[in-house]
Amino acid sequence: MMIMSREFVDGSQLILTIDRRQWKNHHIFVIATIYKKRALPIYLQVLLQKGSTNLAEQKALIKSVLR
Repeated sequence: MMIMSREFVDGSQLILTIDRRQWKNHHIFVIATIYKKRALPIYLQVLLQKGSTNLAEQKALIKSVLR
């Protein structure tokens, strides 16, 4: 978090990415921010469902980060 508080000031642009990953039998929803051409994960949630998430589910997961 030190990088984010130092590099991102009020009014600066913050780019977020979302992704769903499968690792073995675990499905993980990841939200990351882009910093110097790299994605830095800022939120991870293990999903109980298999397969892709729909838009409503993605919005609900994103809301927990944007509070």
